[in-house]
Amino acid sequence: MHRLRLRSSLAVVFLLAIGARPAAAETAAAQVEKLEREWSAAFLRHDVAAVDRILAEDFVGIDGRGFVSSKKEELDEAARHAPGDFEVLGETLSEVRVRVYGNTAIVNAINTENARFKGEAFTPRYRRTTVWVRRGGRWQCVSFHASRIIEPKGSGS
Repeated sequence: MHRLRLRSSLAVVFLLAIGARPAAAETAAAQVEKLEREWSAAFLRHDVAAVDRILAEDFVGIDGRGFVSSKKEELDEAARHAPGDFEVLGETLSEVRVRVYGNTAIVNAINTENARFKGEAFTPRYRRTTVWVRRGGRWQCVSFHASRIIEPKGSGS
C-alpha cells in the first residue's frame, strides 16, 4: 500500500512538473513581448529611464539602414526631443513571435512606423529580430536587428 501511494505521488508530481513547463514558457514569452512593446512606447515618449532599464549594458543594435548602436547611443537618441531629418512619430508591432530557450528569448516581428523624413510623411516597414536574456531575475534586450521591407513595385503599398 505504501509503495502504491509513493508511486501515485511521484506520478502526480511528474505530471505537474510536465504541465508547469509550457505555462512557464508562455509566461516568459508574454513578459518578453510586453517588454518589446514597452521599449517602443518608451522610446517614442523619450522615457530614457525605461529604455535604460530595458536595454542590457552590452546591447548592440543594428537599424534598418545598417547603422550599429550601443546602449549609450540608444539612450542619447531616446533623450533627443528635437527632430532631425528623420523622426519616428509612432510605430506598431505586428506578427510578433516569441521563442524562449531557457534564459534567452528571440522575438521576430514586423514594425510599421509612422515617420517623417525632411518634412515628408512616410510609413516604412521593417522585419525585426530582438534577443532577450534573463539576468538577475529580469529580462533585458541584448541585441536588435531590423531589415527594411521593400514592397514590390505595383503592390499598392
